[in-house]
Amino acid sequence: MIDPWHAALLVAGGAGAGFINAFAGGGSALTVPMLMLTGLDARLANGTNRLAVWAQAVISGHAFHQKGVRPWGLTAKAAVPAVSGALLGSLFATRISPDSTQGAFGVVFLALAALMAFKPSALALTDTPQVDKPGLGAFLSLFAVGIYGGLFQAGVGVPLLLVCVKALGTDLVQ
Repeated sequence: MIDPWHAALLVAGGAGAGFINAFAGGGSALTVPMLMLTGLDARLANGTNRLAVWAQAVISGHAFHQKGVRPWGLTAKAAVPAVSGALLGSLFATRISPDSTQGAFGVVFLALAALMAFKPSALALTDTPQVDKPGLGAFLSLFAVGIYGGLFQAGVGVPLLLVCVKALGTDLVQ
């Protein structure tokens, strides 16, 4: 049974992560460590977190569809390498030990924190480049982001936004 302090922490963290994910992504960098603080090992925390992320993606995807913002043709093309990479990353995630997963999460979260602290301009999405037709590099980038997302999921929104805006030419809302 979870104690009231952990329950309150999870509710507050989940609300905060949902808010962060609605605007830019990266809320899992908050929720996965919180789930681990409640005693879940890294793999179970990561898997549990994905259920909430999936539900949020379905709900927000529907909302964006209702508003007519999603470029469906480009989305379908981008989904192939991203989903393929995610399947491969998920396969990797099931093959590594909980201790290795926990160590990898530590490295990934520290790297993301260092990037945001020392080079936040790398994450800036100030303009949308003109992209007539996305090239091979864009689709390889989506495949790589898919692997990362399948393996870790936490923080995948940041590189996914960068690829979508900078390589595919979508705007932030799309």
